[in-house]
Amino acid sequence: MSKQAPFPTPPQKSVRLTEEEVQAVLLVRAFEEADSDGTLLSRGERQQAARTAQATSFERFLVQRARPLVEALERELAILPRLRRAVRLRVSLIWIVLAALVLGLVSNLLGPEKRINVIANPLAGLIVWNLAIYVLILAGSLLRFAPSSSSKWNVQPALSLATRLASWPARAAGREMAGSKPNGIATLASGTGRFLETWNRTARVLLSARVRSALHCGAAVAVVGAIGGMYVRGMLFEYQASWESTFLTADQVQALLAALLGPAAAISGIALPDVAEIQGGQAGTAAAWIHLYALTTVLLVIVPRTLLSLSSALRARSLRSSLELPIDASYYRRLQSQGGGGEVRVRILPYSYGLSAPRGDRLKSLLHDVLGARARITIEPPLTYGEIPAGFEELGSGPASHGWRILLFNLSQTPESEVHGELVEKLKRSTERGGHMVVLADASAWRERAGQSPAFEQRLVEHRRTWDRVVRDAGLRAVHLDLDLGPSDDLVSEVEAGVYPPQLAKGTAKIGS
Repeated sequence: MSKQAPFPTPPQKSVRLTEEEVQAVLLVRAFEEADSDGTLLSRGERQQAARTAQATSFERFLVQRARPLVEALERELAILPRLRRAVRLRVSLIWIVLAALVLGLVSNLLGPEKRINVIANPLAGLIVWNLAIYVLILAGSLLRFAPSSSSKWNVQPALSLATRLASWPARAAGREMAGSKPNGIATLASGTGRFLETWNRTARVLLSARVRSALHCGAAVAVVGAIGGMYVRGMLFEYQASWESTFLTADQVQALLAALLGPAAAISGIALPDVAEIQGGQAGTAAAWIHLYALTTVLLVIVPRTLLSLSSALRARSLRSSLELPIDASYYRRLQSQGGGGEVRVRILPYSYGLSAPRGDRLKSLLHDVLGARARITIEPPLTYGEIPAGFEELGSGPASHGWRILLFNLSQTPESEVHGELVEKLKRSTERGGHMVVLADASAWRERAGQSPAFEQRLVEHRRTWDRVVRDAGLRAVHLDLDLGPSDDLVSEVEAGVYPPQLAKGTAKIGS
């Protein structure tokens, strides 16, 4: 197999992809992590996708690897394309405009009676409400630059709504799958849940921009419809204007209305009426007040809301083509070794330990998760007590990508510095000339014999501490595991942290370099 040049190291913390590409990568990740048994995505499909991805950068490798896997998932789950569209929260602008316009037309901002209170009416309340919204938006923008604050808007309610809309066909797809794939429903539920969680976290800036654009657009159009409805009613009915107050005088009300409606009066040329003439039980024609309030609403509601909607829409459009995807999780570090390194050859050296076939398969699966699909793993015959593996000096003489050894101990053994510690130290010295090694201590055989009990758990903790001390004295770190359990992200991270030399513990992209 030909080698590829390794991707840049140390690993990038994030890459920028399009919205569709980020969704594809996150969808594949979610189902790979949820589908450990290969119910929907077999290991062969995953390895084939990695082999066929020809890319010179890690972000393009992620995208090219994800495409065939997404197609495989969608062949099994026809609901996935609809689910992906739903959680993007992209609603057609025409539906927003029509709904908001109808809502505005059926509203009655002039009130149910044919008399308008010039200081307490729905239009005044609408203006005050929007001014309060602008203050909150401004405060949020200022807090965005505060070091201890978060500017990210949680769109979980909207995302949950989109998820519920797609949940019925998703459940139907799971029921159809249950006959041929018994684990299908559980895998679908777990994979979908993981995808929605990571998608919401990764794309919430984009999603919040879309939500804000839709809300601002809807608010502006609703007010346009409301003003239109107001003038229709004004043509069909005669409205009178008045006001009354327990605490405010006519001069105070005149000053208040001059501050609120003055700009509209200056622009329109309509003089602000004298409020003293319509105080208490007196009333006057409402036409001038309706015109001034309508123009003020245009200035303070429709224009700002339209600009805010356009700003959010442009922000969403920009993010759609360049969305940040964090890739500092162990999942992406494992993929870096698959796409960027050469072939990895690994020798597992069980020490005085008869490793059963199922446990050997689980250990291989764990190492594939750590080292990538290209790892060629060999389980050597068990070493006898006190034996030094043949040819261990040569293990460290070749290229780093060809010099991996996994020293596997049975945790039930009592570690001895003169025996176990010496073996670790000798392998460590050979590793310093090239190659990598990890020391594993497996508790599965011991737990199988002892069973579950508080006394055993206490002994297990103490025994692990003893192994930690012996291996640490030899200059390495013991990684504890139970091979009766499947791989997990935490265990993968533990193995990565236990790699010697220690500078390779962070980011397996160096493997094969």
